[in-house]
Amino acid sequence: MQLSNGTQKAWMCYSLPEQNIIRMRTLKLMAKLTYVMGMVMLLVLLVSCSSSGGNDEPTMEKDTQAPTAPSGLIAENVTRTTAELRWDASADTIRF
Repeated sequence: MQLSNGTQKAWMCYSLPEQNIIRMRTLKLMAKLTYVMGMVMLLVLLVSCSSSGGNDEPTMEKDTQAPTAPSGLIAENVTRTTAELRWDASADTIRF
């Protein structure tokens, strides 16, 4: 498009009806893309839930045996107000 002083415009100039058409097409395209993105997210959610069976909680086995008692208590560097204690830890059959 040429201006009245004879220079060329470096950009496209659309009439008002053309601008409205472009705006409408852009909005429709954005709506379609939003819909597609939502469907993809829903599909990912459904696939991830179905692959895990919908239950992500670990199964807990019943604890029927008490842990062993700690043993080997040793007190070292005993002072009037402090003491260092060491012992052998107890053992349990259930692991977390």
